Amino acid sequence: MPLPALPLGRPGTKKLLFYAESPVKLAIFKPLLRELAKDAHIELYFAGKLRGDIGSKGMADLLGLDGVRTIRRGWSTLHRFDLWVTADYEIWAPYENAMLPASRVPKLQMFHGASVRNGAVAPKMKRFDHWFVIGPYMERALVSNGYVRADDPGLHRVGMPKTDRLLDGSLDRAAITKALRIDPSRKTVMLAPTWMKPSPLDEYGDALLEGLANGPWNLLIKLHDKFFDPRFNVTDWNAKLAPFDARPNVRVVRDYDAVPAMFASDLLISDVSSIANEFALLDRPLVYLRVPDEDKLRGRYKHMDLDTWGQRAGETAGDAAECVEAVRRSLANPDAHADVRRALVKDIFYNPGSATRAAVDAVLSILALRG
Repeated sequence: MPLPALPLGRPGTKKLLFYAESPVKLAIFKPLLRELAKDAHIELYFAGKLRGDIGSKGMADLLGLDGVRTIRRGWSTLHRFDLWVTADYEIWAPYENAMLPASRVPKLQMFHGASVRNGAVAPKMKRFDHWFVIGPYMERALVSNGYVRADDPGLHRVGMPKTDRLLDGSLDRAAITKALRIDPSRKTVMLAPTWMKPSPLDEYGDALLEGLANGPWNLLIKLHDKFFDPRFNVTDWNAKLAPFDARPNVRVVRDYDAVPAMFASDLLISDVSSIANEFALLDRPLVYLRVPDEDKLRGRYKHMDLDTWGQRAGETAGDAAECVEAVRRSLANPDAHADVRRALVKDIFYNPGSATRAAVDAVLSILALRG
């Protein structure tokens, strides 16, 4: 017999549980949380687990959640929420255990990126009731592969709330540059590859870091959080990056939210990460590191797509020297590839700069708090 739900919070309010298994995913829905916290008809809860040793409160403290109550992951399965929200693509098994009240909660997917790997385009998306689709490109992939119906009322054309600050005027580049302690008279280049095996950093990372650090620009290094997880790496990236972080023109960005660092950058270097598409919102130059083993990557990501947009919105490089030269050319000619960047943005993103408002409206509609 299914267990009855334990009482929670104030009677008559709508109760939402947000869930994340990494701070990067938590950053995805933080703008939505901030706005929903203003509504007296809604109570917000957060549960999560990071690498098995940091629980809900510890994760929330990493990014600072205001107006949100933390709840232990195990306890959260015993309550009946009105909506369960995540940007993780997997669902922790107890949330689908029919014996537990949490299994009967409608589940909403916010998506933590829109990269050409298309990791979100998979049968597991059928386990959700609502999808805050990032843009037309993602919607086409989900629908054409049969993972979401085109007429499903749970399909919401929201966009990516995390990226609103790139466009809404709320960020101060001078203040960010000052906080990073970098020279505002220099151009700033950001290196932000995703984590994959093999990675361009595995192939020529030492030469790349050295070449970029010696350039006539500031260098921000923002690695995917998995680079710092010893379960996935032989290289100790904290130790490797420490000497670079000590240089006056180089900073290792450890903030889980990369948006401020992106806003302070004149050019971004990435590979097949969603961050390249996000940076395109700024209409600034991109340099792509070519994938070392494309066949292996295609084997892992069934719907990887290097043809539609792929690495077309900027120059590409296959080694450290090529990358440094591509950076020089792109900074000298920032309008190169601009037409492709702008077309990419229109296809990748719904509601650029106002996705948080669209997300709030969709949540209120789901909860029947707005018609």
